[in-house]
Parts: sequence; C-alpha cells; structure tokens
Amino acid sequence: MNYDITQLKFKEIRELALAEEIILITPAGMDKQKLQAKAMEAEAKELKKKLGETAHEYPDLRENATFDVLSAQLEHQLPEQQLALRRQRLKSQLYAPKRKVGVVGFDAICQLENVDGQLYEYWLAGPVEAALNLERAGVAAISYLSPIGRAIWNAKLGDTVEVHLPASGRERFVLYTITGIS
Repeated sequence: MNYDITQLKFKEIRELALAEEIILITPAGMDKQKLQAKAMEAEAKELKKKLGETAHEYPDLRENATFDVLSAQLEHQLPEQQLALRRQRLKSQLYAPKRKVGVVGFDAICQLENVDGQLYEYWLAGPVEAALNLERAGVAAISYLSPIGRAIWNAKLGDTVEVHLPASGRERFVLYTITGIS
C-alpha cells in the first residue's frame, strides 16, 4: 500500500514505521540507496561482460568453473540483492520531520547515559542508514527498529527508558537517561 506521509500525523507515521509498513529514510540515506542501485546495475553489466569473455576463452562450458560461478552470481545472487533493494525502495518514504524541542525524533542525535555513567551518542535514523553504516556529524546511525531506537523514539530530555536487549538467550534490560538532543 502506498502512503502519502505528508497527509499523516506523527503518531500515524510512527506506527506505520514501527510496523514496517513504510521505511523512513533521510536525504542522505536516499542518496546512498540510489548509489547502491547504480552500483548493482554496473555490477550486472560487468558480470555479463566477464561471462561473455569467459565463454569465448573457454568454449567447453562443461568444465568451466569460472563460467559457473559468474552464471550463479548473475542468475541468483545479484537478482536477489536487486529485488531486496527494489522492495526497500518501494517502501521508503523521505521524511524530514519538524523538530520538537527536547524530544527524540527521527533524524535527531541524542546522548544517553546508562546507570553506570557510560555515555552513548546515537543518530536516530532508518534501517537503511543503519545498514549502510552512515553517520551524521560523526555519530553512527541507529535504526528506529532496533531495541534502543524503539525505546528512545519520542522520549523527552531527562526521561529514563528501559531497553530490552536480547543477548544469548537470556533477558537483559538496560536503563538509559536521555541527557541531550540535537
């Protein structure tokens, strides 16, 4: 289903994003996603070229391991990656929300402190930015779909949030206090 998020309220956008009906993406994430698609197209062209060269050099395809490897990449691996990217792009919604002062929102950088006094800084972004290891102002992206992202999204300055971190089969909870938002 296609959504026009410009017509939705923040609560509706947040619910759709957390339900993974839409993927919120920053302009930087959108640019990187486009570059990734172009790189995949270039890779497909290069594989086709290498495949042709290999077939020409070694016409007996029954004993041509290089041909088999290139064929598998071209027929299976690359199309699967391209399909995943296409699905991701179909769901992606460019989102530049109005900032609420003192509230952790999408595309905000926030500072957290755990009960041991350790400080952390995260850029709350989408799964695209997090998967691509993007940074903003030197701060690593964390997806709003991650346990920490879900807990801090819409938290206020000074709030303490509880984060359930699944770790090796045992339950682990960490408390963080929001100490800064920019």
